[in-house]
Amino acid sequence: KKDMDQKRDETMPKSIPTSKQLQVHAYRIHPNQELKESLQSAAKEIAREHKSTAIFLLTAVGSLRQATLRLAHASKDTPEQNAIQTWDEKFEIVSLVGTLTPTGECHLHISLSDQKGDTIGGHLMGGVVFTTVEVVFGSVRGGLEFGREVDDSTGFKELVVRPLADIPRNIYLGFWYGRLGVSVALVMGMVAGLVCLL
Repeated sequence: KKDMDQKRDETMPKSIPTSKQLQVHAYRIHPNQELKESLQSAAKEIAREHKSTAIFLLTAVGSLRQATLRLAHASKDTPEQNAIQTWDEKFEIVSLVGTLTPTGECHLHISLSDQKGDTIGGHLMGGVVFTTVEVVFGSVRGGLEFGREVDDSTGFKELVVRPLADIPRNIYLGFWYGRLGVSVALVMGMVAGLVCLL
């Protein structure tokens, strides 16, 4: 038990980065769109528009007419076991979870149910939307940042969580107060112009 505790202490980070600024974003993916590419594009747009430093999937529902998954047993030492399989049939999405970086790199797992109710699941490599996919993303601004780097022990690009300073809320308040001030000035200028015309 002592050895296990020591090993656990060696693998745990000294501190776990935390962000205090959670945002929620809702998005619909339409029929015949590519699922993974759409999620990656949405993540990049969220990062660009909202200055998000880490993005993750909160929930998703919908259906696919084609799915490509990498199945279990993936290992750098046994690449022949990294089975990638494609199904050309209709599925309901039972679960879709994962993490995405601001640049769109991702690690996504999906569970799918077929017409008999049988379920398959694995690492999402690709998929084509059948009727819809309704996605709710979560993202954070500051506190932490998601990145992905190759881990020599697995041979895959793995999640790297980098601590960041929290972005002070008064920066955003100042931005909005500034916009409000400009708007008020424009309205006052328009009123003054109308008075002069009268």
